[in-house]
Amino acid sequence: MTLNIIKVLDDYYLVLSNNNSIAYLDKLDYEKLSELLKGKKEFFNTFIGALKRENKIDEENI
Repeated sequence: MTLNIIKVLDDYYLVLSNNNSIAYLDKLDYEKLSELLKGKKEFFNTFIGALKRENKIDEENI
């Protein structure tokens, strides 16, 4: 089993997957995401960095 964070448009979802199925667990906001990733500082910093780069690209395209 694997926990995944999936982005759909501007929203993020926590899903559980295995070889046979995918199950929706929760829609994530920033507070939930930070709580979920607490203690995983390196991954969290990388994830937040990717979000910032994505937002910058989106702003440049407006």
